[in-house]
Amino acid sequence: MKDNKFIFSSDIHGNEIQLSKLFKFALKNKIFNIVLGGDLCPKDIAHRTVLDQGIFLNKLITLAKEHSKIKVYLILGNDDFRANEFIVKENRYITYINLKKTKFIKGFYILGCSFIPPTPFKFKDWEIWDTQNKQEDTLRGNFITKGITSLKEKFIDFDFNVLSHKKNIYSLLIKNTKNINFNKTIFVIHTPPYKTNIDICKTKEHVGSLGVRKFIEEKQPLLSLHGHIHEACEMSSTYYDVLKKTLVINSCNDYLNDNVALVVIEINKKIKHTRLLI
Repeated sequence: MKDNKFIFSSDIHGNEIQLSKLFKFALKNKIFNIVLGGDLCPKDIAHRTVLDQGIFLNKLITLAKEHSKIKVYLILGNDDFRANEFIVKENRYITYINLKKTKFIKGFYILGCSFIPPTPFKFKDWEIWDTQNKQEDTLRGNFITKGITSLKEKFIDFDFNVLSHKKNIYSLLIKNTKNINFNKTIFVIHTPPYKTNIDICKTKEHVGSLGVRKFIEEKQPLLSLHGHIHEACEMSSTYYDVLKKTLVINSCNDYLNDNVALVVIEINKKIKHTRLLI
């Protein structure tokens, strides 16, 4: 068993073929830890419902149960409806790590964050302000404040303007990482840090999080894993960057393709990482 290795991927968006491939690859290569960085559920028009997303999460849990040798650590993403969060919380076959420090591979901890800064999209379940500074939040380009959030099996209207800037990604990360040894902690944050190789969208704009970047630069965790911007690797020709001493990685998975993008990460004295398309 390779206790110092794990697999990271993100943005599967309900692609069952990709999900199955992750588990098969893990078993074949005797890597018994899989980390999923959010946006797991379907987003196509026909299945973008609270009910259908819940069905997919239960399929993921069943797959984890069938592959009980493999430990699965995950967060949800902005396209995963928060009404289904109860499905992944306190489940014996997977480990939900949103804002929760958890023991990981030997001697290390892992902690996730699903929240993202404002977007131009209508689904607002996981959106909060980016930083404590209102002017900084306007640097990231266009976004809308009115949209919808999930509640049980329906949606309700939501106006983002009602949120105070006191609730923001940077402050949330600071609040939930007190007394943490950052040299021994791996972060899984759905949104990538702003102005890096891993947050460039198809319009060639940087659309990552200022709050995440500020947090990483200040705290310098061992490693930070991200998703959200599927095309970032194509736009920058790489899947990683370094903020001071912290390695930041985006799996850049394209859910519309049956080939899944994953990153194999090995932690010894140094961090080894390889992105594969299988």
